[in-house]
Amino acid sequence: MAKTSDSVDKGTKFTAKDVKAAIRDLEATIGRATVDSLIYDLELYDLRLKNDRAEYGLAEIKIAIEKIFGDSSQLLLERIIKALNQTTA
Repeated sequence: MAKTSDSVDKGTKFTAKDVKAAIRDLEATIGRATVDSLIYDLELYDLRLKNDRAEYGLAEIKIAIEKIFGDSSQLLLERIIKALNQTTA
């Protein structure tokens, strides 16, 4: 069973490859251009997604998303976390 955003272990690390896959999973909902822009923006906010082996904790991912979207980030974070759980399950 996939974890929900409430049950994700705070110490869990996700590879940059997993983060990109989770974001790309949203393409049907938000569009390819938005996905590409989001990946580009995350690079600007210290998530080096070009290095597939880099690892990031949930807190680092949340901080980067919140820097981009501010208070409007919660729904997007929930969808990304759900997709991360599916890629690592």
